[in-house]
Amino acid sequence: APYASTGTDSVLLLDVTIEHARNNYSTFENVWINYEDFAHVIEIYNFPAIFKTEDLVDAFAEFSEGGMKIKWVDNTHALGVFSCKTAASHALSIQHPLLNTRALSKGSKKAKAKAFRHSEFIQPVKERPRTDTAVARRMVTRALGIQFQKSTDMRLLSAMKMFKRNLPIYFMINMY
Repeated sequence: APYASTGTDSVLLLDVTIEHARNNYSTFENVWINYEDFAHVIEIYNFPAIFKTEDLVDAFAEFSEGGMKIKWVDNTHALGVFSCKTAASHALSIQHPLLNTRALSKGSKKAKAKAFRHSEFIQPVKERPRTDTAVARRMVTRALGIQFQKSTDMRLLSAMKMFKRNLPIYFMINMY
C-alpha cells in the first residue's frame, strides 16, 4: 500500500514505482466467433489513412447492389458489411491498388474483436426500398396537417373512375 499508518493520526508516504509489463500478452487474446454468422462481413485493410467512408464505398460499388456499409476498426482497417454471403465473397475478388481484402475468418484480431463487440450492428445490409413521390407527398401533407390538393388531371381521373362504377346504376334509374 502506498500509505502506511504509524499508529497515530499522521500518515507515512512510501515510495512506489510502477513497472510496465515486459511481455506482449496480446497473443493470448482469443476472440471466438461463429464465422457463419459473419460470412457477409469482410475485412478491408492496408489502405491510406486519408481514406474516408465514401472512398471505400466507391471502391466496392460494383459489389454493393444489395447494399453495403462500412464499420471502421482504425485508420487503415475497416469492416465491409454486405447484404449476403455471396456479395461479400464477390467483394473479396476486388483488385484495387490501394487496399486489400480478406474474409473475417482470416482477419486481424482487432477486426474480429470489433465484429464481435458490435455484432448487433453488423447484421446483413437490407436494400433500401424504392421511393414513391405519392407516398412522400401523403406523409408530408399529413405531418403538416394540410389538405392535399389534387391536380386537375388527378381529379378528372378520379371522377371518371367514379362515373364508371356508377354507370350501371345511372342507366337503370334513367330507363324507368
